[in-house]
Amino acid sequence: MNEQGLLVSLRALDTADIRIEPQGPEGGQPMIRTLRVSEAWRFRVKGPFTIRLDNAGVVSVEVAGRRIAHGQSVGESWTGVFDGEGRWLRPAQPELPEEPPVPDEDEDVTPP
Repeated sequence: MNEQGLLVSLRALDTADIRIEPQGPEGGQPMIRTLRVSEAWRFRVKGPFTIRLDNAGVVSVEVAGRRIAHGQSVGESWTGVFDGEGRWLRPAQPELPEEPPVPDEDEDVTPP
C-alpha cells in the first residue's frame, strides 16, 4: 500500500471476467476486464472496493500482498469486499441450528 493505493494482483489460468468497483468517498469508475489463459492484471485502487469474478476458480487473487483464498470452483462466480487497508470483509457465516441433546446411554428414551 502506498499513496497511489493498494496493489491488487490477479492471474487467470483460463478465461475470466473481472469487475473492480471502487467504494466510499475515493470512488471512481468501475474497471472491467477479461483475463485470458495465463494473463495477469496488476493495478492499484484507493479506498474500499469490491471485486467480482466470473469463473472465479481459475483466478488467483492477491490484495496488498495477501493471497485471498476465495474457495470458489471453476465456473462459479465470487464477490469479495475489501476495506481501505486491503482486508477482506468476509460475509458472516450462517449459524447452525442447535442439535437436540443426545440422551445418556443409561437414560430410558422409550416414548410414554
